[in-house]
Amino acid sequence: MSSEGLIFLLTGLQAHTLVSGLKTHSLSQLAMAGAIVSVVVIVTRFIWMYPATYLPRLLSSSLARRDPSPPWQWPFMLAFTGVRGIVSLAAALAIPLAVDDGSPFPNRDFIIVLAFVVVLVTLVGQGLTLPWVVRALGSPMRVSASARSRCSRRQRHGRKP
Repeated sequence: MSSEGLIFLLTGLQAHTLVSGLKTHSLSQLAMAGAIVSVVVIVTRFIWMYPATYLPRLLSSSLARRDPSPPWQWPFMLAFTGVRGIVSLAAALAIPLAVDDGSPFPNRDFIIVLAFVVVLVTLVGQGLTLPWVVRALGSPMRVSASARSRCSRRQRHGRKP
């Protein structure tokens, strides 16, 4: 069994406890909080991916010569298909049931449900739209072929790839 499958199994085993612990939150509060957290996670991934891809090449000319900047579609796809939040869900599940004085950890169930919602939104929501995004961006093979073509031209003209 994969680690992702184990996390979903553990979450499923805690589902009854989670639902009973969420009686202080309405369904609309849960939906709104889940939507906000999901949007923040997805937008943050996009904001981070472009500087992480292009900034090192702007700061280091030797890196830019060795490994030229990829087309904008590549970091977009990396951001779109990025981490699905399983680590966050595992961390949420690791939150203790009680604090040192024995009282319940505040909003533990709410945190776990939000982490689970983010996993579902990024896994199911973005997963179902992935074929459309790939078509809209152009085939990665075509992008890859154009990158190979650029590299080939550089090599023919005596420049390092």
